[in-house]
Amino acid sequence: MKDVGAGCDFSVALRQDGTVWTWGKGDNGRLGTGNNTTRETPQKVPDLVDVESVAVGCEHVLALTADGTVKAWGKGAEGQLGNDSTTDSNKPVDVAYLDAVARIFATSASGFAVLDDGSLAGWGKNTDRQLGDGTNANRTTPVVLDALKGVQSIAGGADFTVAALDDGSVIGWGANAVGQLGDGSTTNPTGTTLALPPGSGITQVATTVTGKSAFAY
Repeated sequence: MKDVGAGCDFSVALRQDGTVWTWGKGDNGRLGTGNNTTRETPQKVPDLVDVESVAVGCEHVLALTADGTVKAWGKGAEGQLGNDSTTDSNKPVDVAYLDAVARIFATSASGFAVLDDGSLAGWGKNTDRQLGDGTNANRTTPVVLDALKGVQSIAGGADFTVAALDDGSVIGWGANAVGQLGDGSTTNPTGTTLALPPGSGITQVATTVTGKSAFAY
């Protein structure tokens, strides 16, 4: 097994041969098998090969292929499939306007891609500014996030996002009413806020999938 992930009531496994297998709840097409059937055993996602990594949101999945393109499936109501639609898809679709992708991340209902040039693009749910693009409008296709550079790891819950940067710092953006951004306040910022300073030694972040807790390590 090369990688695994878990969403809301379903699981995803990436095998060493580049195929993706899913099982669990099938609502919204989150299993990617061409229907919305719940599966008690792993099923292969059809017509999906040469996958390098997967990222799992609450009800959607992203897959990065060997040629640097990104596939998505599952719930699409907030634009989290990135294919210029708000329609669910029970089979993989292409995330639009992305190529030369180095890494992918999925938050609860959004997606992010680090490109080969180090820039970051985001799409999906943004009602609490969790994309970091300076707006609170959902994005159905990727937008380049010029203010976010040096991202190593991204995670996000229902209404916020945190990132570990290459200088060892941790930043966050989005909702902060219960202190989920870790900046010592409960104020919602309009941009990013600092949780841990440069040199902290942090390389990874994680959050609860639909909750309001974050972790850095």
